[in-house]
Amino acid sequence: MEQYLKDENFESQYAEKCDLLVELSPARISYAIVDHASNQLQVLFSSRIASNILILDKLDTLFNTHTELQLPFRQIKIGLQTSQFTFIPDELFDPSLVKEYAKFTQLGTHMDHRIQINDIKSAGIKNVVTIELERQEALQTRFHQAHFFSQADSFIAGMDSMIAGNGGTSFGLNIQSETIEVAVFDSDRLKFYNLFDCVNADEFNYFLLTIVKELNLDPAQTKILLAGAIEKNDAYYQRIQKYFQDIHFLNTRQLLVQSDLTDQLAPHLFFSLISLNLCE
Repeated sequence: MEQYLKDENFESQYAEKCDLLVELSPARISYAIVDHASNQLQVLFSSRIASNILILDKLDTLFNTHTELQLPFRQIKIGLQTSQFTFIPDELFDPSLVKEYAKFTQLGTHMDHRIQINDIKSAGIKNVVTIELERQEALQTRFHQAHFFSQADSFIAGMDSMIAGNGGTSFGLNIQSETIEVAVFDSDRLKFYNLFDCVNADEFNYFLLTIVKELNLDPAQTKILLAGAIEKNDAYYQRIQKYFQDIHFLNTRQLLVQSDLTDQLAPHLFFSLISLNLCE
């Protein structure tokens, strides 16, 4: 399914005042253009990628058909879905040990990968990410001077902005077609984060119960916050409803100034993409 929304008042000469947010996963490409000054959504696009199509080929097709991607933006932020990351608390982070930290990612410190440090300020952690050098360079030729993040950066930052000051336990779930992203906060502090391969409700149920057990969560005292490809009463939602009562959808509209375009969005579907706006 493809979605393409564009504000009728968006004009190319204002691109230098806008930020381009891009989210890339093996199964989907999404992007949003947000006016930096007004914090209003100007363009939103999202499309699944067929299994036989390479992501760079899909991007090249988009560049030829969606001319706004070639505009000179104020800033470009790209969120990459990856499991090649590790977190270091701010108080323990030592810049001289970056290569040692990178060994805890799946790719370690190979010469064909670049180590990047992203600061998730709201959570008080550094995210050490290893990015395949060839992949990064290929994207930089298409998106000049882009800033790169992992999916963890945006989801954690977005979650933190939603729960600030609420206290208690918040269990965030970002459901995608082939993965689930999990972030658990306790008393406004990040307690757990991970990304799991997951393709059906039975697998999802297993991860859900495992996390509850391992983190010793009390379902009666835990607030569930949902993002991504999940709807009320679908198979995933029904599994959650078996164990939890306090269930809410994360609201992208709270991250943007209200407009006709945001009124057309399912408020939780693009939460992670729009949360890239919070990443630094």
